[in-house]
Amino acid sequence: MDKLVMSAVNERVITSGDNAYLLPDVKENALASVGKVFLTWSPQTGTVSVNSACRGTLLRKRSLASKESDFKKLMSECVGLLSVISPPEICAFAPTGCGGLLLLLSSGWISWLQKDGVLRKVYKLADNCLASCRVHSSMSVYGDVLVLAAERTLYVIDIHCGLELEKITLKREGVLFTNSKEQHTPHLLSEAGLFAIRPGEPDSDGKLPVHSESLRPGSVLVEAVFEEACRYYQQRSLSSNQLTGLPERPEDQRPGA
Repeated sequence: MDKLVMSAVNERVITSGDNAYLLPDVKENALASVGKVFLTWSPQTGTVSVNSACRGTLLRKRSLASKESDFKKLMSECVGLLSVISPPEICAFAPTGCGGLLLLLSSGWISWLQKDGVLRKVYKLADNCLASCRVHSSMSVYGDVLVLAAERTLYVIDIHCGLELEKITLKREGVLFTNSKEQHTPHLLSEAGLFAIRPGEPDSDGKLPVHSESLRPGSVLVEAVFEEACRYYQQRSLSSNQLTGLPERPEDQRPGA
């Protein structure tokens, strides 16, 4: 597999569960056919797969012997398919953690390449959002929830059914990341600060709001730094340790003490 990776050009390696995905950097590749596909290596099953962003897995082979581990040879076996497919560009990606990979495509679709090689459409962005997704987008998965930050709009989507749970307008662009202590809570870092994304308040029917005009961003974006500070001081106040070492006030001192 090492030889296969080295013979592939400008690959980005993303791990998801037991799988490793090798996505080519289309901007750096001179060969158009190379940018049409990406690879999956599954060490547990001992297979290498060739995938596309429009058809899922095109070819799956047992892990090649070291003398046969050549990227060009692998591509030559699916050259017929490469000549007829025209997959959209991959604008962003995010591992699902269970072996799959989510892809934000230039067509506006967020698609899920499952670990069995099946490509499933999850969510379609509006056409007027595509330009911003190409320029600035950040995507990450938190449990069963997909969060996409596309320029100044934040989408919270159920990964299994594609339901839009929240849509929030941001004042500034931000980058999503995962807090190791709260892996199922999305965090957003922007120039305005660090925020945690909490579920919105359900309506009278017990359902989460779906339409953007019914959302209250303040109920979803919480200043994580302030939260952490409050939690810290609350824990300290319940303990026997003093929060600060301030001297006693004169009026609190008793005569003769």
